[in-house]
Amino acid sequence: MTEFNGFALGEYGLPGPLRDELVAAILAGAKTATSSLYAAYGDEPLPRVGEGEILLDSAGAPVAVLRTTDVELRAFGDIDADFARAEGEGFTDVAAWRAAHADFWGEHPLSDASLVVAQRIALVAVLGQPITRAHPADAPALARLEDVCFPPVQVAAPVQVAARLAAFPECFWVLREDSGIVAAVSGFATNRRDLTDDMYADAAAHEPDGAWQMIFSVITDPVRRGEGLATRVLDRAIADSRARGRAGLVLTCKDELVGFYARLGFVDEGTSASTHGGVVWHQMRLSF
Repeated sequence: MTEFNGFALGEYGLPGPLRDELVAAILAGAKTATSSLYAAYGDEPLPRVGEGEILLDSAGAPVAVLRTTDVELRAFGDIDADFARAEGEGFTDVAAWRAAHADFWGEHPLSDASLVVAQRIALVAVLGQPITRAHPADAPALARLEDVCFPPVQVAAPVQVAARLAAFPECFWVLREDSGIVAAVSGFATNRRDLTDDMYADAAAHEPDGAWQMIFSVITDPVRRGEGLATRVLDRAIADSRARGRAGLVLTCKDELVGFYARLGFVDEGTSASTHGGVVWHQMRLSF
């Protein structure tokens, strides 16, 4: 088994959107269980209670230390709703869990008697300030950060943050530490070229394959400003948007931030049509 500093490596799901989703769920505290087919272990030892492992992201970078808190061999047909919910992937009942896992494990013969390694995990530590996508469980923390970063007339309400997370979690980038989220960037994708006020209120207008990545929010914990955290998260959002085949990114900002975004490659297109929060905004565009 491959190791890192004496720890086994934890690779959850295939690299890409699935792993990104699972890593985000673990870091948000929503995923506290995982399952594997016993037959897939072959000669590899099963996880043991108390063992630690290093959680890897889609790029193969270590992002957290996990500890196994419980391991059981269960029949596929005996997995219960409590365990299904603990997997943190939005399963509300066992039927949904069974269908998803039967599809994922499709290369193996599967019956109700097939043995499943049902493993409980705990998040021990976050490593190296990983930048990940967000998870619905992050909504309260993101709403609190919005509240301290923007004036009341510009802040996204908690219900609005939750709706956005539900509609486009892949378009939220968050920087985490052991204390929680310290910086984040978010917005949806669309084929419309310009950022307009109606977009802020309509999460359902997200177009997953849209040409332009709109940026609604760039937030940093006020006590951590000046450390380059927002730049790091924006750099990741830019890289991911390029990798997804977007035409570029669009955001609006106040006069005093035009220079900041220009240094990241955004071009000032002049005064935006947006009057969000009763402010004059510049529209900034980064084209690939």
